Amino acid sequence: MESTVAKPAWAYPSRPTDDAVAKNFTKEALEYQPSETDIFITNSKGAYQRLIFQAPVPLKDVETEHLNNFRKYLRDNNLTIPSG
Repeated sequence: MESTVAKPAWAYPSRPTDDAVAKNFTKEALEYQPSETDIFITNSKGAYQRLIFQAPVPLKDVETEHLNNFRKYLRDNNLTIPSG
């Protein structure tokens, strides 16, 4: 299930110019779709660490839950994350 929470601007860095893309990226690189093993490292106990956070790779439900809990913690404690 994909989160409906608005994404902050820093979550999506600006895209390179079309000229830069044409000059520096191969067709294969532009068409690359990461596999599950590219996105996560999983240990023998089944715990995992995400390596790719960029859209369009959606968060797993447990990741969305952790993110929402973190945002609630920030709100409840009147905390903010510095931009940048």
